[in-house]
Amino acid sequence: MKKIQLLIVLVISILGSCNCFAVTYNENVSGDLAWLGNDSAGHGSYTDIGTLDIGANTISGHFFFDSAADDRYDFDPFVFTIAPGMKLSSIFIEYSTTYLCCTGPATNDAAVNFNLMSPVSELFYTLLNLLGEGSMEVFPNFYSVEAGSYFFSHSGIGGTAWESNYTFTFITTSSTVPVPATLSLLTIGLLGLAGLGRRK
Repeated sequence: MKKIQLLIVLVISILGSCNCFAVTYNENVSGDLAWLGNDSAGHGSYTDIGTLDIGANTISGHFFFDSAADDRYDFDPFVFTIAPGMKLSSIFIEYSTTYLCCTGPATNDAAVNFNLMSPVSELFYTLLNLLGEGSMEVFPNFYSVEAGSYFFSHSGIGGTAWESNYTFTFITTSSTVPVPATLSLLTIGLLGLAGLGRRK
């Protein structure tokens, strides 16, 4: 009985050493992941989706482009944080694009800009054509990004008239293997089990 109780305490301690709830953000209406006003110096603020967790963090929404409209495109920027001891290892997009004209997509239709920036510089940039339905890595030459705060933006910039539903998946992993706190807890638990074994 004591051995089972010790195992339960060990598992709870290991789970408690990390935040196990990933960020999930769903855009309620097109455009709410956007520039939120300006101050007197011309600065604005962006949606802060919070601190990413280890595992899959998802951001879902909708954006558009219409060459004939006054409001031609939807610019959806947001900021996020990677906690110490973690790194961002990949960014994927799943999309489903609908065409608002009768001709259907051309090879250069549904053009979208993507940017990932640190507070001091642009890290990654790409231009993708989100034709039909599909999934892909957002930045083909992506390498892992360490702890810190980052800015991510995407905007429709070309084509005729289209709109797209998207889900970004930000995959984060531990940047230290093994995690010292978890290793310490595991060692204590194993020593405890060994002690119980000797008593018997």
